[in-house]
Amino acid sequence: EPPEERALMVALVAAAYVVWTMDKVNMSVAILPMADQYQWGAAEIGVIQSSLFWGYAATQVLGGFLATRFGGKRVLLGAVVLWSAMTAAAPLAAGVSTQAFIASRVLVGIGEGLAPAAGIRIVATWVPEQERSRAVATLGGGKNAGSII
Repeated sequence: EPPEERALMVALVAAAYVVWTMDKVNMSVAILPMADQYQWGAAEIGVIQSSLFWGYAATQVLGGFLATRFGGKRVLLGAVVLWSAMTAAAPLAAGVSTQAFIASRVLVGIGEGLAPAAGIRIVATWVPEQERSRAVATLGGGKNAGSII
């Protein structure tokens, strides 16, 4: 692929990593007013905070398998759609029940768990070996930028 296309692909994956990390971190801010609104106690807050990571941890290896089988672009696209839709649906789910909200957070985690392997697969497929360390560092920078933002 031409260098401009490779650079664009890496930039787009890095942007997805920014959003991925922002979505992962946003609940640590949103949980405080939501806990007041829905009268969640410390135990419920703990379960809600950890629920994203249940889905995330469960899909790390699966993400690698799927990215190898179907391609990183397809898996990353599906992951972004899943975690974004579930993040958007979170307020609605919280209004239904705490369990529905937890389920939405698990689904966010499932989408986010697919992202790292899909992004690395894209780099492995699109970027020549001599440029890969810079590409992976760019993805890491996107991940860190998401935490900061």
